[in-house]
Amino acid sequence: MFTSSEKPIGYAYDPTFRKWYVIELPCIWTSSCLISSSYGLFCFMDNSRTDQLYVCNPITKCCKNLEEPPGFNFSDYNALAMVVDRKRVVIVLQL
Repeated sequence: MFTSSEKPIGYAYDPTFRKWYVIELPCIWTSSCLISSSYGLFCFMDNSRTDQLYVCNPITKCCKNLEEPPGFNFSDYNALAMVVDRKRVVIVLQL
């Protein structure tokens, strides 16, 4: 999946049907980069503010901004992983 730089939408390709789908991304207000995904949830970073991370569910149109842990800057990480189950989302940052 990738995002358009001008509109709050993303594009996803289904190789089974060989078809592109347009996905509305309600929490994208500026140009953003997809940095991780898991079970239909997407984690984005705002391109203009690398300290701004948020998780978006395009099906339910819900988004959550991620707060920085105390003493840590999001821009300091070099890897991010996201693990999802029915009850929670775990974001793992590596320095």
